[in-house]
Amino acid sequence: MSPSLGSGGPGANGGGQGGRQQREGGGAGRNNIPAGSVPPGGDPNNTTVFVGGLPACISEETLRSFFHHFGEITYCKIPPGKGCGFVQFVRRQDAELAIAKMNDFPIHGKSRIRLSWG
Repeated sequence: MSPSLGSGGPGANGGGQGGRQQREGGGAGRNNIPAGSVPPGGDPNNTTVFVGGLPACISEETLRSFFHHFGEITYCKIPPGKGCGFVQFVRRQDAELAIAKMNDFPIHGKSRIRLSWG
């Protein structure tokens, strides 16, 4: 089942879109879900945070150091060569807080991390 992109047919909003439908919100990412909310069909018990945009020089220990003050961490994993990682918290509310506070946080200069549910 695909998400609804609007009501009515092309041009139903009177915007003269030339038959193209646009998503509401205008966000570039597919994971524009506010922290604390559960994505449709998502697991309300999920405590894993996906961390994208990691520089290659970041170690799992360093990644853990950025997130440990939000709560107890079960594990921290960076797959080799992927530029991303996963941080799993013991409690969901700790993961929610980490997503809210650390999304778009600069790490090592220019890199800004992108967070979503993992």
